[in-house]
Amino acid sequence: MGKKNPRRGEAVMVIPDTTGRIWLHTKDFYPTGVYRLMTGGMDPGETPEQTLKREAMEETGFAVEIARCLAVVTYKFTNEKSTLPFVSYVFLTQPVNGTPKPTDAGEAIESFQTVTAEALFDMAQQLQHLEGDFADWGRFRAVTHELAARTLLLDTTLR
Repeated sequence: MGKKNPRRGEAVMVIPDTTGRIWLHTKDFYPTGVYRLMTGGMDPGETPEQTLKREAMEETGFAVEIARCLAVVTYKFTNEKSTLPFVSYVFLTQPVNGTPKPTDAGEAIESFQTVTAEALFDMAQQLQHLEGDFADWGRFRAVTHELAARTLLLDTTLR
């Protein structure tokens, strides 16, 4: 059987609650105390917007509406054998009411918490300083947290 094609893109979910705090999650295999913005991989033929809506439903149970795209981040993952392009579409959704309830048990989500936009900077720092097997993953994940925080705090139309 052939290898599954790796996903080349994802939707990053910046989902505020009705007070403006941002929902984060942790999974049962993350380092203790690490929460982050939710993300979901794009399936072949899927648009970033379709990915966001599908993944938000799977991970939170929320039927989200997009407020705007905050950023598009392109990467090149390189090792000694190859270079793979990857893109993260960072979306801000309209505020949601209620508590997230995953609809896909395979997501392995352990818990949720909300944070202020300012606290996304702290999340980025925590991710950047992870060690061991999570070091590279943490640096990769930190980028969109910092971008989301900067955009949310600098753009007065989002407040």
